[in-house]
Amino acid sequence: MDDGSSDATAEIAEALGAYWSGMRRNSGYGAALRSCFETARALGADRMVIIDSDGQHDASEIPQLLIPLSNGSDLVIGSRFCDGNGKNIPAYRKVGMKVLDMATNVAGGASVTDSQSGFRAYGRRAI
Repeated sequence: MDDGSSDATAEIAEALGAYWSGMRRNSGYGAALRSCFETARALGADRMVIIDSDGQHDASEIPQLLIPLSNGSDLVIGSRFCDGNGKNIPAYRKVGMKVLDMATNVAGGASVTDSQSGFRAYGRRAI
C-alpha cells in the first residue's frame, strides 16, 4: 500500500511483479493497513507481507519471514533486535519499545522481541 507518496514506489513495485495498491492522499498508517487487509481479502490472498518503508527492515528477509506461515503460524513479526540488529534505533525509543514488548508478552503469553515492528507476515486466517 502506497499511502500517497510522490516517488517512484508504484512503478518500481509493479516492475518487480508486486501487486501494488495506493491511496491518492496520505490517510495515515491505520487507514493504509486497513486498505491492505481489505485488498488481500478481495484478492483471496493466502499470505500478505507488510514492510514499513522507513528503511529499518531488509526486504531480502521476506522468504525467511514466510517460513513459519508454511508451518501453520497465522502471524509472524520480524524483529529489529535479532542477530545484533537494532543498533541504529535511538535509546529513548528502545526503552519505550521494550515496555510495549513486555506488556505484549504478559498479555499474550508469547515471547515477542519487537511488538512494534513494521515487518510482518500474515496467513489466510489472520488476513
